[in-house]
Amino acid sequence: MTEYVHNFDGCKCFIGYFNAICSKNEKFGGLPVLNSNIAYFNNFIQQNHLIDLGYKGPAYTWTNGRCMDNLIRQRLDRVLVNPEWCISFSFVVVIYLPRLSSDHAPILLNTCRNISRSPLNYKFEAMWLAHPEFLDKVRECWPEDDDEDIQSKLRKLGDFLTEWS
Repeated sequence: MTEYVHNFDGCKCFIGYFNAICSKNEKFGGLPVLNSNIAYFNNFIQQNHLIDLGYKGPAYTWTNGRCMDNLIRQRLDRVLVNPEWCISFSFVVVIYLPRLSSDHAPILLNTCRNISRSPLNYKFEAMWLAHPEFLDKVRECWPEDDDEDIQSKLRKLGDFLTEWS
């Protein structure tokens, strides 16, 4: 068995059609896939220190387009990167787009996605009630004579409690 280990210097990203799957879960329909074929592709990925970036969207990127009895679907397309690439592009998302005129789904690799971080969840701590400043801080965030809507007041109070905790 020939080893396909290559020397990858620097950031490397391989995107597209690999004509191979990493597990039996990446195929629907048709004849069963040989474990040796799956192992061969997984060995290639491991020996070259590649990382599969995963995806959002449909599970399969290729279909034979036949009726349900003869339908075959597989995840043959993917994005593989080396660790250097992951360090350089830490906020990425891979999206499998709908197939339109091909039997393969197009892949969108977004390396500039904005990460909207939701505020840290906090749990109300009963001990806060005993803190001498707690009620004063709640009153500051939730004044009675203020015309602010309840969502704004809750947001202020939540921001304060998140920071305070």
